[in-house]
Amino acid sequence: MKEWIKNNLLIFLLVLGIVFLFGSISLYGYEGSAKWIPELAKAMMGLSFTVIFGGIVKLIFDKYQEDKKREEKIKEFKAGTLNQLRKVFDSIDSARLLIEAHKSAKIYGDKMRDDIFPSIVPLYDIKRSLADSVNMMDKENIKQLRLNMHYMVAYLQALANEYKDEYLKISNMQFYEEEWKKQLRDKLIKQLIEDHKQAVFPEDFLAGIDIHESPVYAWKKIERLPLMGTFIIDNYDSLYRKLFVDFYEWSKRILKEQETNHYPEKFNPKYLAKLEEIDLKKSNGEITKNDSLVNLIINDLINSNKKILVK
Repeated sequence: MKEWIKNNLLIFLLVLGIVFLFGSISLYGYEGSAKWIPELAKAMMGLSFTVIFGGIVKLIFDKYQEDKKREEKIKEFKAGTLNQLRKVFDSIDSARLLIEAHKSAKIYGDKMRDDIFPSIVPLYDIKRSLADSVNMMDKENIKQLRLNMHYMVAYLQALANEYKDEYLKISNMQFYEEEWKKQLRDKLIKQLIEDHKQAVFPEDFLAGIDIHESPVYAWKKIERLPLMGTFIIDNYDSLYRKLFVDFYEWSKRILKEQETNHYPEKFNPKYLAKLEEIDLKKSNGEITKNDSLVNLIINDLINSNKKILVK
């Protein structure tokens, strides 16, 4: 009720001002002899101009305030979305660096569980918030950002699918390697003690290790994985760059209102059409589990190229 009064009070005042204006004009045209009539007409004329002018000023001021609030809201929305995207990218890229640096199945598993899997959720959150962001941005930019999130989610989901298919075998392989290294360590320490007939110093142990080559079968298996293998190498021609980094950078440019003349290499307008088709199905209550743009991108751009991802 208060909101209705607030929205309609100005209209009421403007109508009242117009009524006073026409009333004063009518009184000016009145031919009676009463002296108070011209004075009343003059007062009503002044009041009408005051109300009308005040109403116009109020309209302009309210419009300015609304525009300012809307601009702040849009600014906060863009900044919040950009901050979410940066956190996701930082998490994924730091996971990539750590997996490559440690070269172990354990870190591969840890980083997948702690960084890559959890990063899929905020990307879905961004995708949903963009779909609900009415009047926050240009419609075409919102649609493009939503599509970008699908590309990024598709890449991470493909990494997750690969992990689910391969990690148990890699983990078992790593377990046997760790047992081998443990036995090698015990044997080496015993040999060093017998050879030196004294306490073994760290440099003796390290020198002994140098002449033995630890097995790295688990890591070699990780390096040969079609997606993870190219993810950790990051040779600037991998699907990590083309499906994740490129669309992340493009999203940043849209949110920062920078030039976006060049589409990423893997951009395909058919996916925009598919996104619109899915939106229409949702609005009509016809959506099914098969209507997944993420799965379509995975099948089109990832699964169909797995054989040539690692040479």
